[in-house]
Amino acid sequence: MKRLILLALLILSQTALGQLQKYDYVIIPVKFDIFYEDNAYRSSTILKHLFTEAGFITYYDNALDDEVTSNICNAVEVDILEEPSFLTTKVIILLKDCKGQEVYRTQAGESKLKEYAATYQDAIQKSFVELYAVQRSSKSSDKPKVASSRDVLRVVEVDDDNFNLVDNSGKVVFTMKSTSANNVYLVQNADASGLIFKEEDTWYIELNDNSGGQVKTELKLEF
Repeated sequence: MKRLILLALLILSQTALGQLQKYDYVIIPVKFDIFYEDNAYRSSTILKHLFTEAGFITYYDNALDDEVTSNICNAVEVDILEEPSFLTTKVIILLKDCKGQEVYRTQAGESKLKEYAATYQDAIQKSFVELYAVQRSSKSSDKPKVASSRDVLRVVEVDDDNFNLVDNSGKVVFTMKSTSANNVYLVQNADASGLIFKEEDTWYIELNDNSGGQVKTELKLEF
């Protein structure tokens, strides 16, 4: 789901990907330190939904079952960090092990929405896209029905990690950003955000629109 980004981009290594895969559970705090109340702006609810939808086994920190508490070091706990920014909300999702050590840190999800609840929810969802990409890269056996796009999009490099996707008329239809996962990119435009990824020899774009819907489409890219 992607974006204007952090000036200092943290590229996550394949070692970090392997570290994340060895954990069985994800624990979502009911309250995050950056907020003053439980489930502020539905932050905990949204993160539990996102992690669950991505295929992680998730629990709230006040509702752990005996299996999780007995194997607490098989779990990672989620935290949210906020980066200071003028007129923009920037949120990073951080995963920590049972000793409080950092396991995984996403790029910053950014939102310019003005209403507090909307901007935090938007930034959290955008930050989560990289975690979704990592999970997809490790579990790629699903074969859902997809639509096929007849349009060829040309990939134009902006800098080392950022690209524009340009249609036949020369219009930039998406911005695209590299991730640490192989052949997985973050994309966004004014109406939607999501992923571009390669399965076998075929490129796909999977978008989350502003209504919360998700669409996967076969894609033709020209590099």
